[in-house]
Amino acid sequence: MPAQCPECNSQIVRLEGEVAHRCINISCPAQIKEHIKHFASRGAMDIEVWEKKYPPSYFDAKLIVDPADLYFLSKEQLVTLDRQAEKSAQNLIEAIHKSKNPPLDKFIYALGIRHVGERTAKLLAARFGNMEKIITQNKKI
Repeated sequence: MPAQCPECNSQIVRLEGEVAHRCINISCPAQIKEHIKHFASRGAMDIEVWEKKYPPSYFDAKLIVDPADLYFLSKEQLVTLDRQAEKSAQNLIEAIHKSKNPPLDKFIYALGIRHVGERTAKLLAARFGNMEKIITQNKKI
């Protein structure tokens, strides 16, 4: 096991009680890419076109540095990238638009909170019913 992340050179650690070794840098480009991939996945925001093919050029061009950036992409930005046809760009923009109002459980899962999988996200959504109640509850803690 390497002592440092091959992507960002941060320390690799294994947290107590866990099996996996992890890069501890939350700004690690590899972690950011995986977080965005998870956010867009079928079980989360379900941006179908993204899951099938997401070009690294989106990251290289700094168009996307966090999941929220997906919702600010324009077709004009995308077609300037290598290997990005106008129709593909339009399909991605449409898929992103369709994902804007997901069920609460899918949105919670999409956030990528550690130890909150699809089942826990469903339980949280059933318990609280809307995001405002979750936020209010969090402020009480």
